[in-house]
Amino acid sequence: MILAKFFGLIKDCQDFLTLEQELMRLMAAEGCRQYAKILEAIDAELVKKLKRRENVEILRRDRRTVLTMFGTLTFTRHLVRKPGEKAYYPLDRHLGLVPYQRYSPLLLYSVAKVASGSVYRATAEAVNTLTPVSISAQLVGKMVKNVGTKYAQYEEMQAEQTETDPQPQAAPEYLYVEGDGVMLQEQHTKERQMEMHRFQAATGVEQIGKRRILTDLHVVAGLDRKQAMEQMRAYLEKHYDLSKCIVLSNSDGGSGYTKEVFEELTEGCKENHYFRDRYHVNEKIRQRLSFLEKKKLASELQRSVWRHDWERVEACLDTAEGEAKNTEDVENVAKLRAYLKRSWDDITPLWLRPGLKEGLKGIGTCESNHRIYTYRMKSHGRCWSRAGGLAMIKVITGLKNGNLERAMVSKLEGFRSKPGKDFSKAVKMALKKIPFQAHEGVCHGRIANYGPSSSPMGRLAQALCW
Repeated sequence: MILAKFFGLIKDCQDFLTLEQELMRLMAAEGCRQYAKILEAIDAELVKKLKRRENVEILRRDRRTVLTMFGTLTFTRHLVRKPGEKAYYPLDRHLGLVPYQRYSPLLLYSVAKVASGSVYRATAEAVNTLTPVSISAQLVGKMVKNVGTKYAQYEEMQAEQTETDPQPQAAPEYLYVEGDGVMLQEQHTKERQMEMHRFQAATGVEQIGKRRILTDLHVVAGLDRKQAMEQMRAYLEKHYDLSKCIVLSNSDGGSGYTKEVFEELTEGCKENHYFRDRYHVNEKIRQRLSFLEKKKLASELQRSVWRHDWERVEACLDTAEGEAKNTEDVENVAKLRAYLKRSWDDITPLWLRPGLKEGLKGIGTCESNHRIYTYRMKSHGRCWSRAGGLAMIKVITGLKNGNLERAMVSKLEGFRSKPGKDFSKAVKMALKKIPFQAHEGVCHGRIANYGPSSSPMGRLAQALCW
């Protein structure tokens, strides 16, 4: 039957583009139809086993439609009820299908992954072009929120399992912990701004060609700084023996990211060396000395700061004060002097700190790791609702950590990491009852003869066929 349809398409289509489109549609429809038959057979075996073993009551058969990566899947399954309990669908429970959800986990994951790098309208266009599924930009937004919510639940579950599920702890010599915030545009509010808070932890840097990649990187991000900090603390306690680690922490020193915050975050570590972020210190110098006509003095001040030469820093600041044109410029120099003096111990370069190896790399990467968020969420003046912005933050974080797919199949409500024993047995029983399909066990061949049958080649062909 299916072969006849294929031959009909090939005969009727006028060009290969249309032929490929129609073949794709036909194969998706046929695949969904056959998969539905398999699921219905498995459902029948599940219900039969439940009825025999647990004496369940079969209420009715209901139809369900699920959008998948290979098309629209429609199947029927039994609704059953145990004595004194709530009715449920055994097949849905084993497949991990959440009630009233019309999208498969793989479709949700794939759409969210594409949407993390492009706008919702472009994501919908890509899905509609490359799959048999048809979705809108508004639906993409709902699916991203769905995935973001699941990943947030997964993070909370992982944090709660720190004490109940102890795991072997790593003990790297150095552990890099950083944190920073990013302002995002918010919709429908007077302030029109919300802050994303992000913490990251890594064990070092791996050189791959000309690129440097943080090893064992883990990121926690959200709109609640306290919650993000607690999740990072739970992660560090679960995966690392801090008593054997020298922690190198780094931040811009802003509100919520001070030295005391990182000391609290890594409490119990062997040593904690806090660094004031180099990018922000240089930016502070450029802003305060923006009135200078010659920028060489600002560059010289930056070099003196990172050489940790306070006498030279004082000389540069005195020179800048002498070139001030008004009271505001004088105040800027005074503020810069106070800032550098207040942060002088934290600005001490790594190579001047006792007990640390020379050539350590990996400090000050938090700012560059913001880009995966800012390129998607700040370009072209994009605005977000709090729910939509948080969902996108969680999706990007899951992709960055490499565990978004695992979060989609984790042991949350309605999801299973692997099929249960009852489901596996039902599959085996359903497989035994598939009708026998005749097939050719031996492939027959022949010798092509383009001459008379009385020729030597013709006689050989006749002999072999006989």
